[in-house]
Amino acid sequence: MFRVDYIPDLNVTCFNGSKSPTSKKRKKQTEREGSAESESKEGFSDNYVDASRSKKSQVAIGHHITQKIETPKKPIEVLPQEGNERLFVDIGRWIMRTFFKGDMVHSLKPFGLVVGVIAVITGYLSIGRVYLDPTSIASSTFNAYLEMAYVLVFAISVSVGGGIIGIAGRTTCPKCGQKFMFTRKKRLITGQGTHRGYEVTNYKSDWSCDNCGHKEKVPEVVERAIPED
Repeated sequence: MFRVDYIPDLNVTCFNGSKSPTSKKRKKQTEREGSAESESKEGFSDNYVDASRSKKSQVAIGHHITQKIETPKKPIEVLPQEGNERLFVDIGRWIMRTFFKGDMVHSLKPFGLVVGVIAVITGYLSIGRVYLDPTSIASSTFNAYLEMAYVLVFAISVSVGGGIIGIAGRTTCPKCGQKFMFTRKKRLITGQGTHRGYEVTNYKSDWSCDNCGHKEKVPEVVERAIPED
């Protein structure tokens, strides 16, 4: 009879000359770890990755590696017209057909001259007269209503007249030259961001002419002021 106390990491040799089961187990584990390490070195020693022509590329080498590749966000389609663009286009076409006998290439200088004269007259009768004689508006109720009418006509002539002249330049077809015919048919948001208090939006728009069918893809950048809290 003999007694052997268990001591970790101690090779115990029995009287028959063989090593204990614990020693054999540890030896096999060491051999497996050494084999795995050698395989790992052999598996990656011959790998060569050329990323000299890549920009912002991620390269991963190894076993059991899971890569998550995010799909780029698709452009968001929005309404093709913004604000009063469609209204100004319709009014502009009506003006060309009514006053210029449907000649969509005709110059808008006569229209601009008329709008300018109306703006000057109504501006004088509303703002100018009040500035020169502040008591005129309070002299009677009729004068007050008349003053409001002049202000309204002045505002319409400046805003609508100026808007129509401005939209005429943007909607003139580069091929056939007709005004109010080259309009935006499709609009996609391709990116958004902020810069110095402005919200910057990038668009990719499809423009086409309702007369000759000319088409163009036009990139657009719109800046909007961010309202302060």
